[in-house]
Amino acid sequence: MRLDRASFRARRDELVSVYARAYRGLERYAYRHRPEQVGYLEWLYRGDPEGFLVAEVDRRAVGFASCHGDWLGWPDRVVAELHEIVVEPEAQGQGVGRLLLQAVFDYARARGRDVLGLWVGEGNRRARHWYRRVGFEEEGKVGKWVRMTARVPATAPAGPGRPGRSRPPGRDATPG
Repeated sequence: MRLDRASFRARRDELVSVYARAYRGLERYAYRHRPEQVGYLEWLYRGDPEGFLVAEVDRRAVGFASCHGDWLGWPDRVVAELHEIVVEPEAQGQGVGRLLLQAVFDYARARGRDVLGLWVGEGNRRARHWYRRVGFEEEGKVGKWVRMTARVPATAPAGPGRPGRSRPPGRDATPG
């Protein structure tokens, strides 16, 4: 789901909590103090409100993604940039991340982008493995960050193979 400015402000604390829980054990790559976390989420939202997507289960945020649709990427090319995708630990493995990522690809496609880029922490092996599994390739490294990109398909995948088409019973995860 996309949030208008008032809804974002009303739910900001909830989203900061999702962010903090998702980065437990990965603090090396996260903003650790609440004022920094609030400022970061504000920056993500202001950068491209249409690309800020929230996944909910039973009207509770369990994850979010932030994609800036017009980003001067690396190396010097305008791309869609996935700045953040987080899912609460208790919601991981249930398709929430895949649903959010599919919504990000849909957004990038709607913006006319053919590449989706991101930076991921070098020691975040689980995320790096997941990104490779869903089609990202590693392109380089700067400090503790690994650059990954994926082609944005010209058309949305259809049918049973589309991520997020099937959900566990009783789950209503909606990213947007």
